[in-house]
Amino acid sequence: MDLAALHTTYNNINIYANKTTKQSTASFLLDRTSDNSDSILDYYHDLCKHFPNISFRLEDMEISLKNTNNPPNLGYNNSFNQVGNNFGSFGQCSIIIDKKVIENMQKDTVYKEIVYSYIENLERQQVGYQQHAAQEGMSCFAHVLEDNNGELAPSTLYGHGSFSTEEEVRRIWNMETYNKEISKAVEQLKTDMIDIYLAMLEKSERTKEKIFIEMDDSEKENVREKEMRLESKNVEINDLIKS
Repeated sequence: MDLAALHTTYNNINIYANKTTKQSTASFLLDRTSDNSDSILDYYHDLCKHFPNISFRLEDMEISLKNTNNPPNLGYNNSFNQVGNNFGSFGQCSIIIDKKVIENMQKDTVYKEIVYSYIENLERQQVGYQQHAAQEGMSCFAHVLEDNNGELAPSTLYGHGSFSTEEEVRRIWNMETYNKEISKAVEQLKTDMIDIYLAMLEKSERTKEKIFIEMDDSEKENVREKEMRLESKNVEINDLIKS
């Protein structure tokens, strides 16, 4: 393979990159259920309708804790299932609710009333939470409703910046997948190019030996003298570099 062919091979990485971008975006479509009869989602959406001024996200925290693979598990059924806007922003009451809380609300009316009352209190006390966040130097926060052995376990999550949207999270993981595939392709390309270079070098040495054998004595002597002068020049250059 000549240098032009090597250059073409190296440029093929750009073609591969463009294809990978499209493929990774498509392959990142996660296994989201298409079953509209999902009772947890139905119940969750009814809850959201009851509190139209609150921004909600639904989470399956048990699955999220177990899942250590990439891409990450997003919320419930691989989606934040966000209802409402400006999640986590000041001035917006935001709540992450765990799937187990929804399940217990479905089974236990007393538990349901406790959750409803707690959400109502959170909405009323939003200004106080916002003041506390500002005092702590935080710029976003959201309340978290989890379940601990059948009892509601609320907490508040504070942070800097803002909560990522589902689209942003997917884009980040698409890019990481893309970068990993490109890195593999580049490493393979390096290996292939090294193999090609060594093969060309070996061929060159064999050709050089063949030509040298066919020379007469005077031509061989001339080549040896040139090689010695070149070697001497290399030594001089190396000495200059070291000094």
